[in-house]
Parts: sequence; structure tokens; C-alpha cells
Amino acid sequence: RDRAMATDAEAEADRLAGLFERGQANDRERDQSRATADAQHAQVAAREAEVELARLDLEHCRIKSPIDGRAGSYKVNVGNVVKLNDTELLTMNQIAPIYVTFSVPERYLEEIRRMQASEKLPVEAHPGDSDESPQPGWLVFLDNQIDRSTGMVRLKALFDNADRRLWPGRFVRINLSLTAIANALVVPDTAVQPGATGPIVFVVDESGKCSVREVVTGPTQGGRTVIAEGLVGGEIVVTDGQLRLTPGALVSIQNSPTSAPAAASAPGLAVENDAARPAAAEAKR
Repeated sequence: RDRAMATDAEAEADRLAGLFERGQANDRERDQSRATADAQHAQVAAREAEVELARLDLEHCRIKSPIDGRAGSYKVNVGNVVKLNDTELLTMNQIAPIYVTFSVPERYLEEIRRMQASEKLPVEAHPGDSDESPQPGWLVFLDNQIDRSTGMVRLKALFDNADRRLWPGRFVRINLSLTAIANALVVPDTAVQPGATGPIVFVVDESGKCSVREVVTGPTQGGRTVIAEGLVGGEIVVTDGQLRLTPGALVSIQNSPTSAPAAASAPGLAVENDAARPAAAEAKR
């Protein structure tokens, strides 16, 4: 009705404006008709605002989740009295995609920032103790401060999680790969011992005698330490009983030398094709 009246008033204003141009109407009649048309248009706008307000009031009668996800158990039931911004109705968790929050030591911060500036950093999530293949994702968040109580910086990774293997609140093991070191030589952590001038490793030769090697170590992860200098692939290193050894002492091998498995990716390192052969050894008595 208001729109019809506004259309009629607009037409009347246009008609009187034409009559005024031909000298058949005075300016008072022209201005009055224009004011009437403007008032009718304002009435239409007011009515439209009332309709929108009614729609908004209706929306306030419904509670909607701002995200798509999985609803938890109800915290209230039909008939309970709830209070605005005070009563928790239920918890909605987004499942796919999903974020995983984890922390790394602050010594990796600069490397992470440098790598993140040039490329997307891949992240792998291993749910629990499962032997299944890891879930791939990407680093999407680096916190703007370091936790002073722990010396750790918080990060977040985003996973598609199409198979719903990752679940809100579940603990997972996270591997963040920054650099891949191809053909790295690694030894078990227990093979590296502190020496007078730096880390040392006891090496067993073909005759069963041990010698001390000063080594330069690289990143450590997954129970393995990268040896940058001091060893060559295929040598046998002592992993147990070093306190009873002296240079030139005979040792007995307690288990057969085998190639060490490749270590999983972790902050600052991904190891491929390691060549060191760790073996436990102890001094003969």
C-alpha cells in the first residue's frame, strides 16, 4: 500500500512539474506535490525498516552455530531457564578441517620464520601410538610471543582430516619438517658422549679394538644424532659400556650391526638414507 501511494505521489509530482513548465501551475502546487512524494517514499523506507527489524527479532529466537561441526552433549534441556551470554548450551567442534596446536623450543624460531616466509611448511600428525600413515597438513600460525615459563613458542597446523582420524582434544605426535638432509650419517644418541674438548664416539675396528673419535654433531631427533664430521658410514660405534672402555680395549659385540632406521621428521631436520651401523658393545673383563 505504501509503495502504491508513493508511486501515485511521484506521478502527481511529475505531472505538476510539467504543468509548471508550461505555466499552467504555480510553484506552490509544484513544491507541495514534490514534498508529498518525498514523504511517501520516506514512509516506504520506514515500513521496510520495520520489516527488517521483525526479521531480526525472529532470528534472535533461534540459536545457530557460527561454524559447521559436530555438536557435543546438551548442557540444558527443554524447560530449563537460560540467561543471555551466561548459560552454555552445548559445545560445537569443527572436525574437518581441524587445527592442531603444538609448541617447539625457541631455538627453532628464526629458522621457522625464515622458511615460512618462502614456502608452506609441511606438518605431519601421528594420532596416538597408531602405526597408520601420518596425517599431512600445513603450518598456518606462529604465535607472536614466546612462553617465558617454558621457553617454547606456540604454533598451529591445519589438516583436512577428511577421514576424521584427528579428534578434538586428542593428543598427537607432530613432525614439522624444515630442512631435508639427504644421506645423513646418524648414530644412536647413546653413542655420543661428552669429551674434554667436545662430543666423542667410541668406534670399533675390524680387530675388535676401540678408539676414540672426536665428532661434530648436528640435529638430534627420534633417538638419533646426525654426525657432521668424524665418522664414515658403515663403522661400528659403541652404544653401551663406554665408562669401562679405554682406547685400544677389546670389546665384544652384543648384537649384530644393522642399519639404523631413518628418523622421522622433526623441527629442523628430516633424515634420509642414514648409513651408520650402531651396535652395542662392552669391554671384555
